[in-house]
Amino acid sequence: WRDEGHVHKWRGTSDELVRIKTLLDAASESQSYEEILSGVVSGLFENGRLDLRTESGKVKIRFSLDQTPVVQHLTIATHATLRVMTTRYTDPITHRDVFKRQLIGRDTSQLIS
Repeated sequence: WRDEGHVHKWRGTSDELVRIKTLLDAASESQSYEEILSGVVSGLFENGRLDLRTESGKVKIRFSLDQTPVVQHLTIATHATLRVMTTRYTDPITHRDVFKRQLIGRDTSQLIS
């Protein structure tokens, strides 16, 4: 094929084409939704990740550096309720659901003023 004046060639085998088609057919679109997670803070990391131990197991949550003040109020081994944006997709190889979570903030709906 041609791209910006360059000619590209791909010399894939029919087996490679079948493999790629199978991967593309198995790929599912991601679904994103907001959710509230409650659990015990089990890890706080300077690389923008925190771990929350929920009833269903350990959950990894990413946060941006500008959310550091929110995260600094969390303490290991204490309860936290967090709002997160969860993106779920199915891994085409393992056929398992994969969850990526991004911190939105603390859930303040249950805090008493």
